[in-house]
Amino acid sequence: PINILPPDAVKWLDRAFAAGNSMGGRAVFHGDLGDWPFANLAGRFEARAEIGDTRLVYLPDWPAAERVHAVADFVNNGLHIEADAAQALGNSVDGASATIADLGEAVLDLDVSGSGSGKNLLDFLKATPIGARCAAQLLGVGVGGSGKLKFHLHLPVKQAEQLDLAGSVALSKADLIDAQYALRLQQANGTLKFSQAGFDTGDLPVTRDGNPATFRLA
Repeated sequence: PINILPPDAVKWLDRAFAAGNSMGGRAVFHGDLGDWPFANLAGRFEARAEIGDTRLVYLPDWPAAERVHAVADFVNNGLHIEADAAQALGNSVDGASATIADLGEAVLDLDVSGSGSGKNLLDFLKATPIGARCAAQLLGVGVGGSGKLKFHLHLPVKQAEQLDLAGSVALSKADLIDAQYALRLQQANGTLKFSQAGFDTGDLPVTRDGNPATFRLA
């Protein structure tokens, strides 16, 4: 029903589903066409599709989700996507859900959990607007080990500048290198938190030259 959706919502849908395959689907429509999109609950439109090998560009200046396997549900004027597999710059997405409760307002809520090597997680950070703003500080920084990623993104599609992001990376036995300051730290374990404004490692317990130490970067 793109003729009654706001142009911004149609553009987002066209851009977001950049590639992929529908592996099966079904649709049902019940009600008076005059009541569409059934905000009064006088009818129901539902379409469901299983999608595979999909490229999802949820934000144009963020790394796209690749090789997505998910089920997409359109119910009346809402959209919900539940993914059980995807990749982003070498990081594995274990689970993700994306919801637009009302395509007329087009506000996206995205929840993602995944994991990756320290290097791949750092590459992901550098490829985001956060990494671009902190490019000078991240120059020469290296991260080893592995980490588990979680984040929630709240995005009004019409006012993308008002996005709200909250996430964390739990590091496990990660080696941290900063070439600018000739720092080499080992066995970092802890949680890095990030938002649209930046990131903060908190006080990470590490080892330096065999001695226990604490590291923080914000």
